Amino acid sequence: MMPYSEHDLVRRLEGETSWRKKELQTLSFMLKEINDEALRATFRRAFVVLLYAHLEGSFREITKLFLRFLEHQELEFTQLKENFWVLLKPVSIELPPSQAIQDLLTQLSSRLNPKDFRRQIWLLGLNYEWFETKEAMLKMILTIRNKIAHGEKANVGDEELLKMVQHTRDHITEFENEIVAAARNRTYLKQS
Repeated sequence: MMPYSEHDLVRRLEGETSWRKKELQTLSFMLKEINDEALRATFRRAFVVLLYAHLEGSFREITKLFLRFLEHQELEFTQLKENFWVLLKPVSIELPPSQAIQDLLTQLSSRLNPKDFRRQIWLLGLNYEWFETKEAMLKMILTIRNKIAHGEKANVGDEELLKMVQHTRDHITEFENEIVAAARNRTYLKQS
């Protein structure tokens, strides 16, 4: 098994999040350059769907990177905190953690409604405090995204969209920071 150090995790996380943040920044600049209001409205609607895609995609990919990091630590179940037992048990507690994590990666849910997100943050052993303060914005992005994705005409203003963009960037950054802190502080390990 190839080594997968904390440094490797941080480097991979930065690679995963930087392109997303750059794309969001580029699209925000593009919005300011569109003068035709009908075109702006269409762009804003498309942008909301992409925002949600970045929220969902970053959560899924960052989670995968963290679980792969854990897989490469070659730990026994008894060394992991109980939340990981709950996370991995549906896959199979009889398997070594590395195989259970591999199996889990294929089944990973990336749904980002606040209830499922809260559960998955707990299962990863992370602090939900910051995310809890942002649940209303997450619900708003999800609601508008669902309307657009299901063919409804949901209008979004520039100011509202730019708040959603900032929330998305902050959300990705905070999730990345929580994962890095968990790896650095080894909070995934059971206390002796």
